[in-house]
Amino acid sequence: MPEELERKLKKEAKKKFGSTTSERARKYIYGTLRKTGWVPSHQKKNRDITAGEKRGKTKKSPAGRSGTRRGGGKRR
Repeated sequence: MPEELERKLKKEAKKKFGSTTSERARKYIYGTLRKTGWVPSHQKKNRDITAGEKRGKTKKSPAGRSGTRRGGGKRR
């Protein structure tokens, strides 16, 4: 983690949430780090995304569907 940025975020979280160990404070720190482009070390080795791409986009199958039904809709 970028230590300097993390220290600043912890200081900010202490002001906002009264603690740096509360669930909300930890989510605030982690989420803000992720927004800045930081990636946890355990995810770096499997990372396929280039710096310019946004997270959450996946490649579609050629037909445009994965072939599995995931809830919703009527079953025939």
